[in-house]
Amino acid sequence: MILHRYILKEELPPFVLGIGVLTLILLMNQFFLMVWDIIGKGVKPIQIARVLLYSLPFIFVFTIPMGIFIAHLMALGRLNQDFELLALKGCGVHPMKISIVPFMLSLIVTGGVFYLTDRVVPDANFKLRKLLYTIAYEKPTYRIKPGVIFSELPDYDLYVLEVEHKTGHLEGVTIFEKVSPYRTIVAREGYLYSRDSILVLHLIDGEIHTVSENGYQKVTFPKYVLRVSLEAKTKYHGARHRTDSELSLSGIKQRIVEIKHGKGSTEYKRLRVNRLMVEYHKKLALAFSPVVLTVLGLGIALSLRKVGAGLSFGIALPFFIFYYVCLVGGETLGDRGIVAPWLSMWFANIILGVVGVCLFIRNLCR
Repeated sequence: MILHRYILKEELPPFVLGIGVLTLILLMNQFFLMVWDIIGKGVKPIQIARVLLYSLPFIFVFTIPMGIFIAHLMALGRLNQDFELLALKGCGVHPMKISIVPFMLSLIVTGGVFYLTDRVVPDANFKLRKLLYTIAYEKPTYRIKPGVIFSELPDYDLYVLEVEHKTGHLEGVTIFEKVSPYRTIVAREGYLYSRDSILVLHLIDGEIHTVSENGYQKVTFPKYVLRVSLEAKTKYHGARHRTDSELSLSGIKQRIVEIKHGKGSTEYKRLRVNRLMVEYHKKLALAFSPVVLTVLGLGIALSLRKVGAGLSFGIALPFFIFYYVCLVGGETLGDRGIVAPWLSMWFANIILGVVGVCLFIRNLCR
């Protein structure tokens, strides 16, 4: 018991440190990818804070397993560096006994990560999507960029030369209608705002160009109001609809049953079920990753003589990149049906697990 408490005491500080550092790095990345895009565009500070808050659970799903990996490297690496492990072996303490605490800790962490992936992350993703829709409704210009076609409006594409996000003022407006009569509307300036699930484009000094079977028609106007209904999008973003990443394991199973017994072609059903199964195995693979990384961490830590904080993070980084690339790449291959859903999500765990077991067994046999 004294040995177990001692090892646990060595493991906890680097575990917390690893989670903290990695979470901060990924949170800053999220800040620049998402939050930076809405700062200075009239979005409320509390909404920006909520965007970061709802992003945290998914970040924790990656940083907690990597945190325990770093903890094993630093804790057991220090014991190995100070020849404490050698002394314990000389006293007849088997390496498996030394590994009990890391394995028990990994099982506890696995339970926590499973709860995150199955319950917390789906709810956070759902709330994040609804929040971003609310921001887009209150500040409809926040996602519009000058010189880039904005294609998220129902039935219309929008192109502007300049945009003032706080006031909704647009300059050099061009609107392409994607449904009949396929008009092109050009205006010197305009204003974009929302009202009662309606997006209102108030255009000033422009022209409407229409090409039909009867020929070409051009109409000039001093003022023109274009109203775009957001009712369909409002229903899509409503409280009842959840995307694949916003479902729990039981929710995924239920949706698979609904798809199999619903309407649609056989190919459509196959692809939809495939995507859902990829999401299903993704949750399980991420939840099991602390155990895999524990075996790998023990194998590496027991093999090296000196593992400090810097070296631990240096060792963890390529494994983190490998795991993330395998997960993202596997998800794409699994969604397209190129690779079986279970293999696409468990590939990284299998590879790292095999490497970890080989290193761990080699240390047991020394």
